[in-house]
Amino acid sequence: MAKTGPKPIPPEAAAEEVRALGYELQEGYPGRTTDPWRLLCLTCTHPWRSTLSAIRSGRRCRHLSEKPNEHLNKIGFIASEPYPGHPDLPWPVRCSTCTKEQVTTLKKVHRGGVRCPCEKEAKVVAEMQAAGYRPLVEYPGSARKPWPSECTTCKQERKPSLTTVRSGKRCRHFGPDGTLIAI
Repeated sequence: MAKTGPKPIPPEAAAEEVRALGYELQEGYPGRTTDPWRLLCLTCTHPWRSTLSAIRSGRRCRHLSEKPNEHLNKIGFIASEPYPGHPDLPWPVRCSTCTKEQVTTLKKVHRGGVRCPCEKEAKVVAEMQAAGYRPLVEYPGSARKPWPSECTTCKQERKPSLTTVRSGKRCRHFGPDGTLIAI
């Protein structure tokens, strides 16, 4: 008994499908949805290889070059210099929250790999506050390092690490006279 697989896709139907998604054919359809195919992105005119299966599953050209500043602004950054013209070239940017400078690429922006240290600091400060501490200095950069903070209950300065706070350890709440405060 012969195996039956998916019905073959006529080359015209495959070509029409990719054109509708913004690609121009650079060669004829290879005949199977899993075979690579040379295409041209009509948005950025970048040559591209993909399979019909990948395109159907949502994979697209990573051009993003049409509105690079919009993509950058969506993730909380501002361009320090004009877009260099290619997704792999270094691009100086500035965090719109803390104005710290860093260099990234449009490809990293597209992949979601650009984060500012202030974003992490905001999260860990919130974590410390939820545990009953008010940080007195900036985040030390490591969860294991002591972080000078004030206990919001007893107002004493403590140096818990984020690791100890995450493990559930808290201030023992000693009052100014050295007695344990009942909570």
